[in-house]
Parts: sequence; structure tokens; C-alpha cells
Amino acid sequence: FFISFNTNTATAPKWSEPQKIQSLPYGWNPYIIEQEQLFLYSDGEDIIAVPMKKLKVEIDALRKVAVGKN
Repeated sequence: FFISFNTNTATAPKWSEPQKIQSLPYGWNPYIIEQEQLFLYSDGEDIIAVPMKKLKVEIDALRKVAVGKN
């Protein structure tokens, strides 16, 4: 999975270069449920659930790089 961040405004978006979320393997059909607490995706055979708090640190680090806020 890859993530990109809007580095501008909602009315004039400018998206950062997509960055891979290293802790997530290849998959598709992502969903975030349970008031943004659970990330679901499929590997083609199963549905995998990952608590968002496990991804938060990695996503926050990627955001800092993308928007230049070190």
C-alpha cells in the first residue's frame, strides 16, 4: 500500500509523491472502519485487520517527509 498527502489546500490540492507503507504487504480493497480505528484489506484469500494505532507512527513519519515538517 502507498500513501500520498495533500501538501496544499483542499481547494487547490497538490499531492506528494506516493510512499510505501512498509509494514503492510501487497493487498487491495482497503477500508478504514470502527471510527478510524481499524484498517482492513484483502490479500486475495483472506481479509486482514490491522489496528490503525500500529500504522500511525509509520504514517506520521511519512507525512513529515512528504510535507517537509521534520
